[in-house]
Amino acid sequence: MTRALASLALAWLAGCGANAPTYAGCTDDLDCASASDACYRVLFTRTDGSEADGSFCSLECASDADCPEDGACVALDGDPERRFFCADRCAASADCYAGLACTAVEGADRSMQLCLP
Repeated sequence: MTRALASLALAWLAGCGANAPTYAGCTDDLDCASASDACYRVLFTRTDGSEADGSFCSLECASDADCPEDGACVALDGDPERRFFCADRCAASADCYAGLACTAVEGADRSMQLCLP
């Protein structure tokens, strides 16, 4: 069971639905297909100092095995509840859904790149 803690900063807020696949951008829970459990809003500071604020369809997880399509189970530093959610792995922003960027993150036990707002 592998879990990563993305050391990006600040917080995240969770905001279930019908059309967008897991890891696609969304504005509310109704945008997300039933495979996702919510439209997750994340707010964080990237390692380059830029701030990001956006939402994507995802689900809660306990390990990477809970995440579809080889996703990673992560939580953001600064989230007081330390909630874990699935994020899509990537090698470049072209691997991500529209509105998301391939972002390098440092975890408690690994480094990776994830599609984040």
